Amino acid sequence: MNVILLEKLPNLGEIGTVVKVKAGYARNYLLPTHKAQVATPENIKEAQDRNAELLKSAEQKLKQAQTLAKKLSKLSIEILAAADDEGHLYGSVGIKEIVDFLVANDFALEKKNVALAEGAFKTVGIHQAQILLHPEVNIVVNINITKEKAESSS
Repeated sequence: MNVILLEKLPNLGEIGTVVKVKAGYARNYLLPTHKAQVATPENIKEAQDRNAELLKSAEQKLKQAQTLAKKLSKLSIEILAAADDEGHLYGSVGIKEIVDFLVANDFALEKKNVALAEGAFKTVGIHQAQILLHPEVNIVVNINITKEKAESSS
């Protein structure tokens, strides 16, 4: 199936290009998320006419992502978790906890924006997570997982 890309997609193409993809990929992902449209003669002509507008929109999204990346790089991410004396967490710290921390600090991110190379973290210490803001803007942030202070029961 031929589609016209409405935004730049890694390993697929630039804005306004016509690419051939599998029908299921187009139907289930590209079309519903408005990342592409079906390449009919009318749509191709319309895309050529709107190409400058699409490029300007993409440039704005890139600038917003770069601005957000600068703010995120200054943020100190510290998550408290229950752990034993050796530093092993009783549970784990995963994408959900990182996103909850970011949302609590006024960053409108979702689970799809965070990637963990090693899966969920299971020990206290400093770990790294990748924040995916844009196809061209990804940053690595440090996650400091610290042990919660145990409450004394008297």
